Amino acid sequence: MVPGCPLLTLGRVNPYTHRMSRPPFSMTALVFALVVGFCAAQSGCRMSSPIYVWTPPKLKSTVGQRVAIDAIAGESKLAERLHEQMLATAPQDSGRSLTLVDARTLEPKSPIQLAAFTSEGGNDVALASVARSDGYDYVLRGEILADRQAAKPATDRVTVSWRLLSLHPANSGRAVEHVGGQPVVVELGSALKKYPDLAFLADQETMLATAVARDSFELLSPS
Repeated sequence: MVPGCPLLTLGRVNPYTHRMSRPPFSMTALVFALVVGFCAAQSGCRMSSPIYVWTPPKLKSTVGQRVAIDAIAGESKLAERLHEQMLATAPQDSGRSLTLVDARTLEPKSPIQLAAFTSEGGNDVALASVARSDGYDYVLRGEILADRQAAKPATDRVTVSWRLLSLHPANSGRAVEHVGGQPVVVELGSALKKYPDLAFLADQETMLATAVARDSFELLSPS
């Protein structure tokens, strides 16, 4: 022993006591383990925003174009309701918007146009002439078809046949070009599953007209 120095006692270190004095893992590792466990319990953590993919128009894209929709032929009450819904719900959001107007509001520019336009079931050429004069690109014509296979008219199903006419045909010698046509068939039960908000509308006719309008715009605009 050295004078003035404290007594030092040397001995073997107990390995069990030494191991227990050290934490098994750090606090950072503990937090990480808890986060991973929570994510696993929640079926995985979403680390990125969802990706939405547009479906191209089924008939012809009229995005950014001006379209005149004629009176819809067929069962008068439902046809008028559908015409109203088409005008009221035309897509207006970015990448889908188009200008849709009632063809009946167009003004013929000459007596000849007026006579043809106002005749019974005005023909495509007459309507196209007036719409083109007002700067429109397309004419949309529709007809509600009767279900000839049913014993009595169905009240929860409707079929509408659409025709789209181009007012700027590739062949300059033609007054109008038939772009294409396609039917839209809506059954109320299926429509309510696809568009649950239809259940809040006033009556079945409005539900059907709204569903047909939404499905019809899939022909002309991405969805």
